[in-house]
Formats: sequence, C-alpha cells, structure tokens
Amino acid sequence: MTTTIPAAPGPGWAFVTPPGWTSPQGFDPSRGHVVDPTWPDAPEGWQFWTKPDLPAAARDNVFARIGWWRIVLGALAIILLVSRFTGTGSSSPATGVGSCWKLANGTSYSPVECADSSATVQVVSQTSDPSTCNSNGPGYLDSQQDGPTRYQCLKPVSH
Repeated sequence: MTTTIPAAPGPGWAFVTPPGWTSPQGFDPSRGHVVDPTWPDAPEGWQFWTKPDLPAAARDNVFARIGWWRIVLGALAIILLVSRFTGTGSSSPATGVGSCWKLANGTSYSPVECADSSATVQVVSQTSDPSTCNSNGPGYLDSQQDGPTRYQCLKPVSH
C-alpha cells in the first residue's frame, strides 16, 4: 500500500516526514513532491502537517525590529489622541484661543476652566491689532508682550 498524503490544511503549515522515509532535504508535497513507492507506509494516524508555533525568539525579534521606544511613544500618542477626542483631561486650555477667564479683582482677569461657573469671557482669536476684535464683544485681553498674538479677542461665556 502506498501512503497518500492529504493536502496541507492551509498556508504556513509544515510537512512532517514519517519515520523510515529517506526523503530528500526540503521534501514538501505542497510543492509537488511525491512519495517514493519504496518508502514504508506512514504509521497509522500519522499527522503529516503541523502549524509551527512562533518561537519566543521570533516574537522578541519583532519588538527588536520595531524598537521598544517606538512602541512606548506610539502607546503614549494613542492615549493622548483618545483623551483629546473623548474630552478627558483638561476641559479647556489654560491660555490662548478657547481659554476662559474670570474677572479676578475688578480690573484683572485670571484663567479658569470653561465649565467653571465663574468664567465670564472666552478667547475666540488672537491678533496683533485689537481693533480687529468684535466691537460688540466684551473687548480683548492684552498679554503685554510684543508679537502677532499680543491681543486676545473675547466673547461672553454663557452658562
């Protein structure tokens, strides 16, 4: 009786040579090699195909190729993006466009979270010319620093 080899179950499966076969190096029926009729029959129930496990060295090699620092930086970037787009973390910037402010002592403003009930104004834009701020709005904040973003145009905060 000549042994019939079943087809490989799928890609990546390795051929397992039965005992007593003098098959040449690289013998693989999935590449068209055929059984020599002089070889003995395979033992009853012989498993001709195996799915090799990925050895630990190969798994570790993936991390080595990518680099641990890239994996860590990638994870941090994902965390920051998720927190930014899901609204976790700070609810508003401390300063700059989108920041909210409250009147601190009758003449000066201090930054607060926009959700804070004491917030009275919010920065809608920054400019080097305060006359470009909406004249119907509450005005602008002056950072008193030279540059194209010295003045912060405001709008009232509604709670």
